Amino acid sequence: MVKKIIIPLVVFVMSLLSCNDESPTGPKPIDPDKIQGTWQVVKMIETWESESEEVDSLKMFLVIDANQIAFWSYEEFSDCVDYQTSSYTLSGNSLGGEDFEGEVDGDKWNTSLAFDGDNLVITENISESYDGVTETGSFVMVLQPYNGTIPPAD
Repeated sequence: MVKKIIIPLVVFVMSLLSCNDESPTGPKPIDPDKIQGTWQVVKMIETWESESEEVDSLKMFLVIDANQIAFWSYEEFSDCVDYQTSSYTLSGNSLGGEDFEGEVDGDKWNTSLAFDGDNLVITENISESYDGVTETGSFVMVLQPYNGTIPPAD
């Protein structure tokens, strides 16, 4: 009789002890102070209708402050540097602002943030509709903290 009670009790206690704060319970809110700084895109993956492709010819850097993101991008073998800034808000793990979420003429997009170790991961989900057809896609950027000059001298 004692064995019948102890075994379920031990299993229950072990299941409680095996739970941790990293359990997948939905997106984690992002600490606004943790995203502020200078970041270099180290990997970018574009996906459309389940077909993924890594984008590697574009160099990108982001400088994030409390309410604005500055983007620098340039082609690897070009002297042309593109620069733009976008205002944003942060709610949970979602970026808000006209460049990060919205809907225009049936096209919808939203942007979320996550951390993978020290890397910041920015994901933009897109849904485009035209002629009665809807295509879905995403852009995933993996960024590392960056301490150099923008754009790099080399």
